[in-house]
Amino acid sequence: MVKFWGSSFSAKLFVVIFLAPVLVALLAPLLVVADSNGFLPDKAVDRIGYGRIQRVNYSPDAKLITLTTSVGIRIIDAESLKQAGFIRLENFAVDLGFMSHERVAIATVDGLKIFDLNNPRHPITPPSQVQRTPIQTVAISTDEEWMAIGAIAQEGKKEQSEVFVYAVGEDETSLSQIFTLEGEVIDVVFDPGVAGMDQRIAVASQTEIFIWRKSSTESIFRNIQKGILPADLVINNITFNSDGNHLLIGAYNTQTNSSEIYRQVVADPRPEFLTQIPNEKIFDIIFHPTQRNLLAIATDQKLRVWEVFQSDATRKGSPLLNRDFSADSITLAFHPKKKVLAIGADNNPLNQSFVLFKLGLAEIAIPINTEFTDFHPQISSIHSSSTTTNRQLLVNYKSKRAVIWDLDEMTEKRRLPFPSKVNDIKLSPSANEVAIALQSNEIAVLDITSDPPSDSAAQSGLSHPETTISSMVAYDPSGQWIGSVGKDGSVRVRQKGAPQFENDLDFKNTPLIDISFNFEGSIMALLAANSTVALYQVSLDQGIQKLTNKPKNSILNIGTPGTKVAFSPVKNDNRFVIGLQNGFVQFYDILKDRSILQTHQLSVDKSVADGEVAALSISLDGRFVAVGIENSILMWSHGNPEEGLQQFSGHTKKVTGLAFSRLDDGTNLLVSSSLDGTVLVWDIGILTEEERTGELIDLIEPNRTAEVAVTDRIRVRVPTFSKLNMETLTPFNFRVEGKLENGSIITYSQNEEQYAVEGTNMITFNPESILREKETITIRVSSGIEDVNGKFLEAAVLEFTTGLVVWPGDTNRDGNVNVFDILPVGQFWGLNGEIRRKGNSSWRLQPAISWSNKQATYADANGDGVINLDDVFTINDNWKKTIGDELTSSAPNSPIQSQFSHPEMLEIYEKMYFGLQIRSRQTGVGSELAVALKNIIEQLRMQSLPTVTKLLNNYPNPFNPETWIPFQLAEAQEVSITIYDLKGRKVRRLDLGYRKAGYYLNRTNAAYWDGRSDWGELIASGIYFYQIKAGNFSSQKRLIILK
Repeated sequence: MVKFWGSSFSAKLFVVIFLAPVLVALLAPLLVVADSNGFLPDKAVDRIGYGRIQRVNYSPDAKLITLTTSVGIRIIDAESLKQAGFIRLENFAVDLGFMSHERVAIATVDGLKIFDLNNPRHPITPPSQVQRTPIQTVAISTDEEWMAIGAIAQEGKKEQSEVFVYAVGEDETSLSQIFTLEGEVIDVVFDPGVAGMDQRIAVASQTEIFIWRKSSTESIFRNIQKGILPADLVINNITFNSDGNHLLIGAYNTQTNSSEIYRQVVADPRPEFLTQIPNEKIFDIIFHPTQRNLLAIATDQKLRVWEVFQSDATRKGSPLLNRDFSADSITLAFHPKKKVLAIGADNNPLNQSFVLFKLGLAEIAIPINTEFTDFHPQISSIHSSSTTTNRQLLVNYKSKRAVIWDLDEMTEKRRLPFPSKVNDIKLSPSANEVAIALQSNEIAVLDITSDPPSDSAAQSGLSHPETTISSMVAYDPSGQWIGSVGKDGSVRVRQKGAPQFENDLDFKNTPLIDISFNFEGSIMALLAANSTVALYQVSLDQGIQKLTNKPKNSILNIGTPGTKVAFSPVKNDNRFVIGLQNGFVQFYDILKDRSILQTHQLSVDKSVADGEVAALSISLDGRFVAVGIENSILMWSHGNPEEGLQQFSGHTKKVTGLAFSRLDDGTNLLVSSSLDGTVLVWDIGILTEEERTGELIDLIEPNRTAEVAVTDRIRVRVPTFSKLNMETLTPFNFRVEGKLENGSIITYSQNEEQYAVEGTNMITFNPESILREKETITIRVSSGIEDVNGKFLEAAVLEFTTGLVVWPGDTNRDGNVNVFDILPVGQFWGLNGEIRRKGNSSWRLQPAISWSNKQATYADANGDGVINLDDVFTINDNWKKTIGDELTSSAPNSPIQSQFSHPEMLEIYEKMYFGLQIRSRQTGVGSELAVALKNIIEQLRMQSLPTVTKLLNNYPNPFNPETWIPFQLAEAQEVSITIYDLKGRKVRRLDLGYRKAGYYLNRTNAAYWDGRSDWGELIASGIYFYQIKAGNFSSQKRLIILK
């Protein structure tokens, strides 16, 4: 049953009106350019992967491809197939629609998000009805005047969905209707037929199709059709062909395990059966948007492209594409103008999640290499090595493969394919082998030092009973033991080269969930499904024995079903932590007498994270405990967990794995994995006593010698110093010199307080912001003392050059922030370059890496890597500040007119002005910069008159009850504007009188209409036309009134 309501509610969007339509050819340079890993969440320092592709879209003009992933929107230049930008999202995204060439609407689990691709760092406020509700799908009409959003109904309305229909204007998006349907909304599509004709919306639930229609004279949609499919069918998606004559339904038959395609006929509520694809599950079905008889179908096994008859949409001739293409999920998009099919597919045979096919003659389709290999499927778990010299991460993907990543280089080191999915996989502490719990009773151990990996012959007896399945596997921190547990309660513990124990543990059909060893491998914890943890001693001579003879110290009742257990990986530390299904975390310690002490039990506020503990890890130094609950990561101090909670937010789906790693300077890194298909690396050093400020070890990465920040602490490693006795380390020579291109030399190391010795081979030098721009720095470290072998140490010499220094807002580098700093921003508007590390708009010295155009580096006032409106805001925020941090009100040295004398910059200055105006209205704080810009714009307009007379789009549109009609005049004329209804009858005439040549764009000088007729009556809602007459010039446009 479907109900729908008309509505006069209005939901205003904060549309940035100064970002008016621009040529999309200019769009790509304006997009936010990300580094190789995309934008990172707060506190994260690196990531693996852009997530899983949920949707592929072409922009209406075919110049951009958007890949909606589980973590954001990746923007591709459709011509060069190079990345043009990346918008990171806080929530899981499922669908995207282009509202125009530059604006996109994104469906996420936390509401609709709207972005202008010219300025993606600042999202546009969506309509209030869809801000916080889970969105399933979004669709935009071909004429870009309507938007439909399918959402899950609010709590309390079981098995219901709502479809919101909005009229989209340049300045306002107004709610037109709400449709309510039973069941979950699956897909919403607009009839892509000719503009101006009847408009249709098709909506699919899992079992039904609904069609609404609106004639060209109506302002609302009316229900005209309902289609009901057979009971065994589950609808996957629907698609109109290019002229709207055919609506096809792709469905999966759960009884026959087949895909079926139906055609919905308006005259018949029963969809017409077209074809069946046996033993395949349908993922997507789409028509080509301009070639009306081209149909693409994706299943879990094949890709197909057919030509169909125009009369009944049945297949004709040989397919253009018929290719085996097994994948976990697939989404399709046709190039709007060419026979090119874009595909987003997890775990496909080409090992590229983003694939393009150029379609030719029958069954001849040429794959186009996109070189995008950094999309990954869902992740089951991760595990890291415990060494600081060979830091590796094992990632277990839900796609029958695991990948070993080098954590130093963040590159893929080795791929391990499997014949089937695995239950668990662990990397040995030394990173030379892996242990695998297969989806059988077997435990496999692979030596990964060989290529290909080989079976470890020294392991034996790890199999569980044939009637069960192994669930978890674990190494002890020393790597001597491999332990595993089965779903039947069986336990296997083995040591390399040693015989198996005479008696194995068996918990007699009590499933075991997790296993963990202490550092020495002498104690083992087993987490059971009956809300207990069993503790055992492990040794070669005694085998497996209970921890003590006291039952309460060997079997621990934790009160609630557990999910994870982990021992501290520190020597002589027998503390362990248990994660529970209710989200609680319990802390325990095994005392010297083998008694067990519960030290803490912590619960997490449900508003912070609600769910079970799905991941648990303890740092390699034992200082931190981290858990994953839903898509949040929570961390405590292990020694005093009640002192405070740290939260890391960045994943959009459930966190599935946590692992700590450690740099050789002792810094802890936390690595997390998620069902969103990404791995994030968090530097928890920033949570300790002293925040790290970009330390350089051997001049970073690891030997970067250019563009080094002038404020960086420089950490120099001198390996030969480690051979010295600790008591003889002090006598050494340390000299730091800086040299500019003009030959100027300064010695920086005269102040001994600026450098210090760390450990046995580290020297830290803190320049305290005294280094100069573009300066060659030479560091010499030498010693004249003998090492333990009686040899003298050789000198170590390191050399590098510094980068630039930026004061945010002083873009012309005159030491003052004033209106003249607008000039460089305008000159380099839209340019992209290096992002300033830890850059922002704060008034302080900030190091920067020089752009290809050095002056543009300073124009990027806020350091975000793109020159746009945010840099104008930075100038505004630091208005009249000087390098001495004092306010000045001195007048400029030269007239503004002589500086701002380029009429071609008028459009950019207008964007700056309107942006400041909107910001002032939002904050309630005026802007002197906006006043100065307004004067400049008025002067430029006097210098630059329009070359043509033109009637522009009214705003807002649709509207109620008033609107403004802008225009421009190339020469002075008598001007009038007349409004007509659809039958051509005059409704209102606006006599504007004699107007000079110029622009009449804003509300102070554009034509104003209050929605009333010549007789003073408010006119009815509907579509009207307005016509301008200025001398011999005449033009007309359409407007819409909504009540």
